[in-house]
Amino acid sequence: MNITNLLNIKHFLNTSSYFTNHLSKSLRVIVNISVITSLVLAQSLTASNLPSGGKFINGTGSIATNGNIMNITGDKTHNVIAWGGGFNIGKDNTVNFTTNGKNYLNLDYTNKASQILGTLNGGTNNVYIVNPSGVLVGEGATINANKFGVSTTPMGIDAINTFSVDDSFSPVFNANKGDVVNMGTIKANEIVLVGNKVENIKGTLQADKVDIKGDKVYLEDFGINSTHLKAEIGSEGFFKYEVKDVYDAYKDDSNLVDNYEFTGTATTNGNFKEYLYIGSQSASNEEMINSWKGFAKLVNEGIFGELKFKDVYLGKDIDFAGASTINPVGFGNGFVGNFYGNNHTLSNIQIDVADKTYVGLFGYIKGGSVQNLTIDGLQFPKYAFSYKYLGGLAGHIENGTFSNIALDTIEGFNGENSSSGGFAGEINSGTFNNISLKNLGNIGVAKYAGGFAGQINGGDFSSIILSNIESIYGKNNGGGFVGYTTGNTTFDGISLKDIRFIKSGAFTGGFAGMTQGNVIFENIVLNDLEEISGSHAGGFVGGVLNNENGIASLSNIVLNNIESIKGIGFTGGFTGYAGAGTYKNIILNNIGEISANGTASLDEKSIYAGGFAGRIKSDGINFSNIVLNDIDKISASIAAGGFVGNIENGSNIANSNIYFYGLLNSSSNKNYITHNENILNLSNTTDFQTLINQSKIAGLEYLTNTSTSNSHLHMINGGKIGNEKSKITFDKDNFTYNTPKISEVDPDRSGSSSSPTAPNEGELSSITLEQSDFEDEILKTIIDEILNEDYVLNIDSIDFNKFNEGDVAILLYLLKNTSDKKLKESLKQSLEFYTEFNKGGLKTEFEKWYGSDESTYKTSMGKYNYIIESLANLKEYVNTILKPELKSIKNNLNRLEFLKAEIKRLERVYQKAMQNDLLPYDQLEVVYKNTQEKIDAYYAEAQGLLDILKNKNKPFLDDLITKEYSFEDKYTDIQGTFAIAGSSIDANAIENLADKPILSLPENENSGDSQTTNNTDSTDIVNTFSKQVKLTSTESILILPAEETQSHIKEDERERGRVCITSDNAKTNNPCIAITF
Repeated sequence: MNITNLLNIKHFLNTSSYFTNHLSKSLRVIVNISVITSLVLAQSLTASNLPSGGKFINGTGSIATNGNIMNITGDKTHNVIAWGGGFNIGKDNTVNFTTNGKNYLNLDYTNKASQILGTLNGGTNNVYIVNPSGVLVGEGATINANKFGVSTTPMGIDAINTFSVDDSFSPVFNANKGDVVNMGTIKANEIVLVGNKVENIKGTLQADKVDIKGDKVYLEDFGINSTHLKAEIGSEGFFKYEVKDVYDAYKDDSNLVDNYEFTGTATTNGNFKEYLYIGSQSASNEEMINSWKGFAKLVNEGIFGELKFKDVYLGKDIDFAGASTINPVGFGNGFVGNFYGNNHTLSNIQIDVADKTYVGLFGYIKGGSVQNLTIDGLQFPKYAFSYKYLGGLAGHIENGTFSNIALDTIEGFNGENSSSGGFAGEINSGTFNNISLKNLGNIGVAKYAGGFAGQINGGDFSSIILSNIESIYGKNNGGGFVGYTTGNTTFDGISLKDIRFIKSGAFTGGFAGMTQGNVIFENIVLNDLEEISGSHAGGFVGGVLNNENGIASLSNIVLNNIESIKGIGFTGGFTGYAGAGTYKNIILNNIGEISANGTASLDEKSIYAGGFAGRIKSDGINFSNIVLNDIDKISASIAAGGFVGNIENGSNIANSNIYFYGLLNSSSNKNYITHNENILNLSNTTDFQTLINQSKIAGLEYLTNTSTSNSHLHMINGGKIGNEKSKITFDKDNFTYNTPKISEVDPDRSGSSSSPTAPNEGELSSITLEQSDFEDEILKTIIDEILNEDYVLNIDSIDFNKFNEGDVAILLYLLKNTSDKKLKESLKQSLEFYTEFNKGGLKTEFEKWYGSDESTYKTSMGKYNYIIESLANLKEYVNTILKPELKSIKNNLNRLEFLKAEIKRLERVYQKAMQNDLLPYDQLEVVYKNTQEKIDAYYAEAQGLLDILKNKNKPFLDDLITKEYSFEDKYTDIQGTFAIAGSSIDANAIENLADKPILSLPENENSGDSQTTNNTDSTDIVNTFSKQVKLTSTESILILPAEETQSHIKEDERERGRVCITSDNAKTNNPCIAITF
């Protein structure tokens, strides 16, 4: 490595020493972890499986992971943990908060929602999660704690500090942040959920107290087990209750109503709904029957009203076959609410009518609505009837909205009740739309009887079809649709077909027995009625009477195929008695017989028959665009007329465009038409045959059914029968008149539900994070903690292997206070936090928010980046410079000690050989020369090594270990330090060399002449000396790596007889030890 590059001043702290700059900066590097660098410890965590990058920011604590289990232990009472990689628990993973009675606030520092899919064991602790992106507790997840809270509202530093002091967790609701969705199980003494959308539909909340705040709140009672629930709702939401659960709970605790408290704007503007649902898609039919009975009990016992419910949803079809009779819903306490059938069917119902005033599927409906429901098979058993109001859907209706309802096969309308109808006994106002009734039995006997209702006092009725009714009988008034109607009432788009008999004791009509007041009839068709009979009878209405509320309006009406209309008094093809009103665009086709056959005892002025009306009496009548076609017979005991039997004196009548064809042109009927001077005469009517003869049909259409010989005459305008506003059409294939088809309730019998659903149910909404969602001060706190510590690198005991490990291992290795386990854990957490934070997408968001500002975030990231660069340099320096330098110094010391010892040894061996005359002179002379040369070489080498050790190696070590470096030199808000410790070269080891030995060669005559040893000893000495001399020419020092042992010495090296072994990890200044083998 080029040292010049290391010395580049912009990479180091502002000090003059290279090592100061380099190593102090290196310590800063250790503060954090590069996004690119892979930490061994960090790699052991998987963000999707367990929380990652956790850091206690207001104290210390441990976060330990073993496989799929994480144990979290806080040292303080109130603990705050920031999670740089997010707070998530994967399926089959567990997080344990291992202490007792402590508080843990978990802050998710990612741009993704927290997902709890495994197990969170809080024990007796209070555990809270804050994540602006949202929190999802998935199906199968379990959470338990003393208190558990989730909030998507950001917590500022003040709120965090408050929590750190007194465990105050009261997040302020912010509607713009993420959602909280629970589909798992949460058990605690207290639960707090705060989010934009808060949803608990498939999940379970079990707690003494549940506190919820949300802009949109969607809850289901089935999943909430709480003695007190408080929810604050901003814009919309609902609360679902299962009927049976509510009824059973109420029986056990009559104060159930006090347990749930809903507040907020949505509760005052009606956008938050509390509703019941009857059963579910997974319920058995028996369970559905029991749920319905529970619903009836809730209403009949007043609980429904007491709990202030408004909406009820049917969860599934119910077949009551084989069940006991069912009480009407609201036979005493009326049903006040909205019933949603969800396109489901109730079938084979037996209604208990005994001792009840209001009888039907519902007894008494007070407002609200019923919709999307089919009733297939309903019967009223024969009892001693005491009821007053009887109807297939309801006995009595007081206002409300009713739509998309079908009734099929309703039987048992018996008893002398007050009002009886296929749909309702009596209706006082309301809106009724898209309703079908068919296959009704005998309706009556009642004061007022009608195919749809016995009596109607106001309301709007549209898109209704009645077909196949056996009979209708009213004591007073009877009608194919209604017995008596008054008030502000509108009938529009209604079709009646296949009714056998309609009878009453007073006014009887194919559609209405009697109408009085401001009633509007339009776009109505009657097809195929057999007999209409009563005191006063009409093909459409028995009598049109006036009152102070106004007059009737009848338009775009078709009567087709009525066999007979029979009355005792006033009888007419359209009405028996015509009072004030407007009659226009009315068509009568194929009327068999119209007769008024009262006896002599009846006032002769009351027995009249007419093709359109029996009698006319009023000052304000207008007839226009009326067709009478193919009326077989008109007769009366007193008088009969082709159009009207009698007009009361003084009546003011306007008429135009009245067309007749068939028997009306006979001489007998002509005479009746001109019965007196005030009656309509031929000057105001037109014989249709004349029009045919003159080919002047002009807006009329005449068709003949060849199979039945029936003819059909009508006005036609743009394909519609009547005027331009008509909704009636004519089917030329089947020769029938039709109103617009109504929508089938459930055409494919799918029973698809229209129950309220949460938007994106079970899912979290995407959100846009903002700068204010996170506290950048936390980033500063975490990184400053690392820089404020003291670190040391001891070169005496340096473990070079550590510098091949990850940053966490290096940091903890350098920490000066190595005995403080809590501190080491805290620093480890800091690094993990920054590692995970930089991996996630939140860093990108921070760059957008703070990228161009001198902010806390920018400063913190500047420290981080500075540390990363320095740590990389430190690793390179230790491995490429420091390690070889220290190895070189040790080698130099070892070699110097060896040379010094070897010089002494050579001198000693030579002197011993010379003193003992061990060698002949010629051999001694050779040894002398070789030994002196070896000593000279060794001495010169030793002088060179000594110079290197004194002038290079020792200054290097002295400079390395004599200074402490402060991080404050770079950042003024930091107090941490870094130092390099260790030993320099001992002065004794590098003291000057002794004088070089100068060997002498004895005189030749003394050599080998005075041997005092015996031959054996002399031989041994000579051999030994020769072997030692040989050693002088070979390398006899082995430097082994620290981890190797003497066992690694090769055999040939052992044979040399003397080996100096030194360790690469030697700690002595004189490690070379001679060993003789």
